[in-house]
Amino acid sequence: MARKLRIYLSLLILIFPVATYLLGIVNASNGLLWLALDTGYYYPVYVIAPSLFKKLEIGLLVPMLGGRLLAFLLYLLSLLLFFKMKDKLFPN
Repeated sequence: MARKLRIYLSLLILIFPVATYLLGIVNASNGLLWLALDTGYYYPVYVIAPSLFKKLEIGLLVPMLGGRLLAFLLYLLSLLLFFKMKDKLFPN
């Protein structure tokens, strides 16, 4: 069960930005909503490395390729670190 959860969370980290991008194309009338969700996903990385993002005048973020890769790596690394610590602290 825990192994499947780890795989699902890793896939969620990978697929979320792709899904918001595709939903922005498919449902362009709600494009601002998808951009706001995307900004929420990338904002913690923006705080660390603001040069990897373009900021729109309404406060939303548009990540460049480096920002997207850094976000994916940081989120994946933090998820792996969390599960590693959980396994060490709470062995079954």
